Amino acid sequence: MKTIRTLASAHTRRAVKAVVGQLGIMNIGRALIAAKREAGRTGVTTGQWFHPSLWKVLGSREAVIDGDRRISFAEFGDRVMRTTHALHELGLRPGDSCAVLMYNGATWFLINQACNISGFKMPMLNWHLNPNELVHCVNISRAKVLVIDPEFCAAVQEVRQQLRVDHIVVAGDGAIPADMAGLELLIARAEPKLYPGKFHISSKAYSGGTTGTPKFIDIDQASLLGEHDAARRGASREEAVRMTIMQLSALGWYGLGDLKDAQTGNARSLIPGPLYHAGVQVAVLPFLFGGTVVPMRKFSPEGFLKAIQDERINWTFVAPTMLERVLALPDDIKHRYSL
Repeated sequence: MKTIRTLASAHTRRAVKAVVGQLGIMNIGRALIAAKREAGRTGVTTGQWFHPSLWKVLGSREAVIDGDRRISFAEFGDRVMRTTHALHELGLRPGDSCAVLMYNGATWFLINQACNISGFKMPMLNWHLNPNELVHCVNISRAKVLVIDPEFCAAVQEVRQQLRVDHIVVAGDGAIPADMAGLELLIARAEPKLYPGKFHISSKAYSGGTTGTPKFIDIDQASLLGEHDAARRGASREEAVRMTIMQLSALGWYGLGDLKDAQTGNARSLIPGPLYHAGVQVAVLPFLFGGTVVPMRKFSPEGFLKAIQDERINWTFVAPTMLERVLALPDDIKHRYSL
């Protein structure tokens, strides 16, 4: 336990400093007070209420910039609460899975945060999967609900009879197939309501599939830190706690809290890689602490540079191939944008 105490004293301080530096002590305090008040009124935990309360505190600050759409935290929070209610009405309960087959965009964050504050899992499906792989990946996740972008309707309908899901929900405002539900209609009918559960990080990734069909990586962090050694598959509880503390301290190592946009004073994260990828979740991290996210639907080297300039980006996650493509641009294009 001495090792854990040493890590807690150094790494935990670094993580706390990063979060406080990013959010601000006043915003944290106001959100906590509001969350405790709502918890007392509704019987839902303070942990579940913290982010909805924080989104109200942040108000007009930009949450998600999706093409021409600029969504404030106040607007985003209301839609998340209504989405939470809609998913509950579809039969989801804490521990159940709501899989997503979606391009980068605001709706991905909507479903993600609704799952976070409700205790649902969110398996993230690769949109390059062939039909057999798609069926396998949906079914091994035991998803009760599958949320898709309209572009995937035809592919999903082709294998609908093989998918063991109760509901398929289509994002967007276009025509909805008869055997599917429209997300916008579900949200319009729902109330901003939260049900008892627990807050957790809902994003669940799959392996890359290099040794066969992708495998579902369903890690339960709570069981890793619990009393039963079997869940840790050989690691000790001390090792699991130490690794968790080190992971949290990464917020400080990455510089969260030190990044201050001149206009908004917060972190602004550009997401050029596909959100179904586990590594890309590093670009999502600032959003959990009041940062603004700018998901790119499709990566292009010059578009990447332009977005950094236009949206005042100070945080991102990229793969080496993306950087190579940026560096391969002609010098006049690379020097055209202020980074």
